[in-house]
Amino acid sequence: IRYGAFVAGGSDSQGYVSEAELWEKGSLHVPQPLAPVLPWPNVMWTLTPLGYKPGTGSGDIVPMYPPGLPLLMAGFRKVLGSRGQYYVGPVLGALAVWLTFVLGRRLTGRPSVGFSAALVLAASPPFLHSLMLPMTDVPVAAVWTLGLVLALPGSVGAAAASGAVASLAVLIRPNLAPVSAAFILGLFWRSVRDCGLTWRMVAAPLVFVCGVLPGVFAVAAIHQNLYGSPWRSGHGGLRDLYHLTNLMVNVPRYTHWMLESGCAYILAGVASLVFWPRTVRSEYGLPTRVLVAGFVLVIWLSYMLWLPFQAWEWSYLRFLLSFWPVLIVLASALVADLLARTRWPGASAVLVTVGVLLFALGYRAAEAYGVFEIRTHEARYEQAAAYVNAHTPPDAAILSMQHSGSVRYYTGRVSIRYDLLDPSWLDRGVDALSRLGHDTFILLDDWEEPLFRQRFQSRNELGRLDWKPVAVISGVRLYDTRMATTRTGMSPPVAAGQPDRK
Repeated sequence: IRYGAFVAGGSDSQGYVSEAELWEKGSLHVPQPLAPVLPWPNVMWTLTPLGYKPGTGSGDIVPMYPPGLPLLMAGFRKVLGSRGQYYVGPVLGALAVWLTFVLGRRLTGRPSVGFSAALVLAASPPFLHSLMLPMTDVPVAAVWTLGLVLALPGSVGAAAASGAVASLAVLIRPNLAPVSAAFILGLFWRSVRDCGLTWRMVAAPLVFVCGVLPGVFAVAAIHQNLYGSPWRSGHGGLRDLYHLTNLMVNVPRYTHWMLESGCAYILAGVASLVFWPRTVRSEYGLPTRVLVAGFVLVIWLSYMLWLPFQAWEWSYLRFLLSFWPVLIVLASALVADLLARTRWPGASAVLVTVGVLLFALGYRAAEAYGVFEIRTHEARYEQAAAYVNAHTPPDAAILSMQHSGSVRYYTGRVSIRYDLLDPSWLDRGVDALSRLGHDTFILLDDWEEPLFRQRFQSRNELGRLDWKPVAVISGVRLYDTRMATTRTGMSPPVAAGQPDRK
């Protein structure tokens, strides 16, 4: 709460926050009245900010993110007010830490295992990084861990509760729906062991299936409505996202990120899963081992087969946070087992000391990676939008990319994606907007300026950006195209230094 970015910033953050408000309004389809009158090609995509895509109908855009987190955000807004959506992450992050303790204590019967694991999770750099942003990584980890904790007893009631929780997890991140298969297999195995080959062996897995299906059907219906197919998400179809060849890139890349960020204990957790230490209680035998192994394997494969991300971005470990708690618990259990085998005196105290040391190392690594500066860095989205709101006409058009979603969310101004605009259409596009009564501004982060010039300067006067910005807000530059047209002759001149008509 102290360091988190309570801002609708980049693609993900703004996408989830703005979608929450669409759910409150009762429609996920956002009309774009300018679409029929703008003359350039690919017009619908240029009117689509980050976090959205053109809808299946004509003239509207739809959110590209799953419904689970926005629905939670909308619920928090009802209770906590207009900024309530930003508390979903901290609340579910706290829940994830507590559930890690509960999972460790239940699996091993040793509170020290759970406590040590909870400490490690609480300061794990990928966990802390994701905790600072309003995104799905920490919430879905908390929800899947809750489902795992509820499923451990293996009873029909436990299976029903676990299935309901899994339904929410599927709503938050639909691509992990196959994780449910691990629960079904583990519950079935447990039932066969406890009940034998009778009709009762199908009761728990069947109840779990009944619990998870509402989430699956809801996602399918939403995808059909927004994207035209239950099998197509906002990120594309299955063939667009998954491929066997991605394994060759992702496996070494994610492994390197784990080692680089000081998260090697996750690999120790995998080793612990293979050997299944003696500290795991006997009642959680092979069925639970199958459940946990399937749980980890499906999540791992989901992202190893996924499109690769940048080689230098260790923060993409956030995709794997769903199995972070259980593997940290198993790593702690392995240490406890080794201490028990060597009859080390004060084993519990030693285990907790290990957890404290890993907590300190994780915290320092998070500091070094700038995790606690995310709030300051993300604030530029809201600050730039506030300036735009105060110093541009209400009918202004804002050419942007990185700020295309945030400036639209905070100001209601029309944002136009310059990165999707035909390179030959910048000057003509601004002139067309001017004839329709829309003054055009360009809003760019520092790193976007070279990209903007590279895209447009060879074929457009405005592409050179060779005039002074009207404002620089936390490294974000706002250019008024009217201040450049005094030289290009594209439209009547406006006195320099007057960013709005007022």
